[in-house]
Amino acid sequence: MIPKQFRVLGKGAAIVSGGFLTFNLAATVAIGAFRSVAERKRKKFALPCGICKGKGFYLCKLCNEKLQ
Repeated sequence: MIPKQFRVLGKGAAIVSGGFLTFNLAATVAIGAFRSVAERKRKKFALPCGICKGKGFYLCKLCNEKLQ
């Protein structure tokens, strides 16, 4: 039989590690969603660069050309 102190310690460790895992998963999903929304907004409003074939920057950061 497992002593009561070890059972309490085991339950506490399980609750803490489960909470950490849940928090980590929620943060990962939220960051992915924010990144997706920001990328969608950038592609929606940015004009394509004729030289870089539409990467989506107003001032092209790849070839340093201004749009005409």
